[in-house]
Amino acid sequence: MLEKDGVSIDYKEKVVQRLNRLEISPNENLGQHFLIDGSVINLLSNSVQQGNTVIEVGAGVGQLTEALAERTSRVIAVEIDRRYEPVLDELTTKYPLLSVIYGDVLTLDFTKLGVSSRNSGGVQIIASLPYHITEPFLKKIISFPMESATMVLGKRYADSLRAQNEDSTGFGHLTLLSQTFFDTDILAIVGKESFLPPPRTDSCVVRFIPRDEREIRTHRRDFLLSRLFRFSKSNTTVRSGLKEGLDEFEIAKQTGVSSKRERHKKSRAEIKSDLKRIINDYNRSGDSKGFVGDIGRSRDYAGPSKANLEVLGIPSPILDKPFSVLDNQELKILSRALRQS
Repeated sequence: MLEKDGVSIDYKEKVVQRLNRLEISPNENLGQHFLIDGSVINLLSNSVQQGNTVIEVGAGVGQLTEALAERTSRVIAVEIDRRYEPVLDELTTKYPLLSVIYGDVLTLDFTKLGVSSRNSGGVQIIASLPYHITEPFLKKIISFPMESATMVLGKRYADSLRAQNEDSTGFGHLTLLSQTFFDTDILAIVGKESFLPPPRTDSCVVRFIPRDEREIRTHRRDFLLSRLFRFSKSNTTVRSGLKEGLDEFEIAKQTGVSSKRERHKKSRAEIKSDLKRIINDYNRSGDSKGFVGDIGRSRDYAGPSKANLEVLGIPSPILDKPFSVLDNQELKILSRALRQS
């Protein structure tokens, strides 16, 4: 039980009452375990900066949704189970800046939510989602412009996040995913009794803060892993992903520009500069002969070196597989090779 403004809030009672009103039970096949621990709900809601927009994933009966709506101005709640619609609709009446979207968060286009750091202060994600979609959800938000994502995860995921190297307990895809794209902080361990119904294992509250893209592009291992994760859906082989990544990394080192878009922008700016130089020379001498062919050449780059994957020492059976299907042992071999290269 938690006190707010001198009023005691029994979240377990609130959840039970709402479920009874709806005459339904949580769908454990969808991973529905409702948070009823007031201290954890308080931790999650207080992690939000006032004035930010919050995207809450897994609204359920709205006990956390309500706490978030009282904390900040705008909340966009996502819920896959429309059985909770009557309760959530009542909350949208009570909180005009709360909106609810019904659907699968993994197929939801976040770019169409109408939020960005440009027009709505910061954007934060609060998620209490089924444990089995933790990894695909993190993949979904690696490029989303947000300040942070604070998530309730199964405790075994804490081992993956804490893994320091390939020999650590829990090392796997989630380890590399989180370490490549985020700085992580485990805020709390949450017991099974904090949920209704209780899950099989304890949980943890983890905050994910996106790493600066420029920092990722500075370190070859991080850059190569980021490419493998980003293109894993296209079934691109590890060999192809690493070769293109090594070439792009070499170009970035030579040009000092890290992405194709930035390189094209820089190239256009240099061509404009060369044209201006030619015009100035013509105005001085009245003759542009010999200059036109020089446009854009003065800053030509050597181009990518031939990426030699053999020096990485990665076995061909791993190189010839899509990154997404590598098992844990293959992932360890790949990770060690990239770490030592």
